[in-house]
Amino acid sequence: NAIFDVAWMRDDKQILTASADHGIHLFDVETSVQMMAFDGHASCVKALAAQPTSKYVFASGGRDGRLLVFDTRTPGVVREGEDAPH
Repeated sequence: NAIFDVAWMRDDKQILTASADHGIHLFDVETSVQMMAFDGHASCVKALAAQPTSKYVFASGGRDGRLLVFDTRTPGVVREGEDAPH
């Protein structure tokens, strides 16, 4: 699947990918092993942003119009933003 965005996490030791398969994947940079997968979008994930003051929190934006917040220490969506006006 196509990767639309990447975001560095945990002092550049991990990387997140946003992809067309509606998922977000967390990889260990040194080993290239996928560590976790995050679901919640109903369409492809187009954007990622790491929270600058946390090693664990990031946000994603999808083609489904949803903004989701995740914490790598907790499975599932932590918070969902409101849809942007169309």
